Amino acid sequence: HSAPVHGIAVNPSGNLVATASWDHFCRIYDTDLEKEVGVLSGHMLGLYAVKFSPVRRDLVATVSSDQTCRLWSLDSGECISVLEGHKDEVNGLSFKRGTNLLATASDDTTCIIWDAERGVAVTALKGHRNTVYGVCFQPCGHLIATSSFDYTAKLWDARCSKDVQTIRGHVEDVIGVDIDDSGWLLATGSDDKSCRIWDLRMCSPLAVLQEHSGEVKRVAFSPYGRLLATTSGDTTVRLYDTATFECLHILSAHSDHVFDVAWSPTADFLVTASHDRLWKVWRPRT
Repeated sequence: HSAPVHGIAVNPSGNLVATASWDHFCRIYDTDLEKEVGVLSGHMLGLYAVKFSPVRRDLVATVSSDQTCRLWSLDSGECISVLEGHKDEVNGLSFKRGTNLLATASDDTTCIIWDAERGVAVTALKGHRNTVYGVCFQPCGHLIATSSFDYTAKLWDARCSKDVQTIRGHVEDVIGVDIDDSGWLLATGSDDKSCRIWDLRMCSPLAVLQEHSGEVKRVAFSPYGRLLATTSGDTTVRLYDTATFECLHILSAHSDHVFDVAWSPTADFLVTASHDRLWKVWRPRT
């Protein structure tokens, strides 16, 4: 990549990695062959995030500053759908496990839910007062979590598109958001240099992780939920034990902001994306 790598994802089989860059391209790498196997080109501006479909082996989604989400066929390398509906930059996206539902988060303060199979909008979540940067689905429930520059995270009921809880505690922009496999632990990462853990059953704070010396960007629970990864402007990634919230590992090799992180399906490795224009593979000992 010739510009910062802002987003990264691993496919459900664990053999492909996709990277999203401000150079306007999404690149596909085969982890078994250890080489690039595709380049997705079509966005007019830089890319912010990328995700693989959980149900279609050949489908990947990207979002961009050009206000769109694009759906791509990995088999052909062609764009098969352009999802237009946001009125400003699109920053984050998430697929709901086992479905074709896709959520996108935007500077226009909304989150749009799409049917990725039909390429149409299903509903819009409106309630934040500033940029919505992150979004994730509860793995097996009906909740959607969003993170915003209004210093809050929100929980939404996907069945009725209603805001059911506003989570407050951060004192600067909330960037990253993720829900663990149990469906009841929420992690948020903020420019206030902290990651906060919340119990969704009680909507109460469980822990505040403040070891990073820079902004906390994306956060990601490992499959099965035993570890939590946090990325930061301090150029490191930290791995926490979710039972004790003790920091087990500090991953240091990037030379600029680490913005995104993704786990393999079996949690045997994770990948990171950085503004140093590189992405890296890590196999932490646990």
